[in-house]
Amino acid sequence: IARFENHAMSIESFASKCPHHAKAFLTRFLEARELGFRGTIGILDLSSNRLGNSSNEIEWEAIRSSEKLHRLDLSGNELEMTAELDSMLRSCTMLQDLNLGNNRLRSADGVSATLKELSALTSLGVASNHLQAGGSLEIMSGLAGSKHHLEHLDMRDNRIGATGAREVVEGLGP
Repeated sequence: IARFENHAMSIESFASKCPHHAKAFLTRFLEARELGFRGTIGILDLSSNRLGNSSNEIEWEAIRSSEKLHRLDLSGNELEMTAELDSMLRSCTMLQDLNLGNNRLRSADGVSATLKELSALTSLGVASNHLQAGGSLEIMSGLAGSKHHLEHLDMRDNRIGATGAREVVEGLGP
């Protein structure tokens, strides 16, 4: 649910679940902020909207400008870690719950640096991203040595193998 002051709007109302609706919503949110309407989104669910390669066209600035975003679900969008997506995620310093599951992170290049910026993160979903052992190492190095208080890490349905599993278990150690 997106909250604008005391008014609630259901993001689930994206009728055909296509990127045009998501882009339109984010653009309108940004326009409202520019007009002085101090909307704040706490939970934003854009899952399964087929954003894919069109993610570079999305006005990620709208998400960057949300000061209270604590839960973001971008799962099921066939996203890759682009510079635009990386920049947007790094700016969401209040994020506690991030779901990037069922996308195309594969090697998770760049995810490590992004995760280091998200110190409030308590839940991370990266399931079904075709991650291999190197991808699990990238994720664990982003979580290691930081101020994370991670309670939930979902890495199921990847291709990390025994080496990747060992990296995850070692990364969770004391």
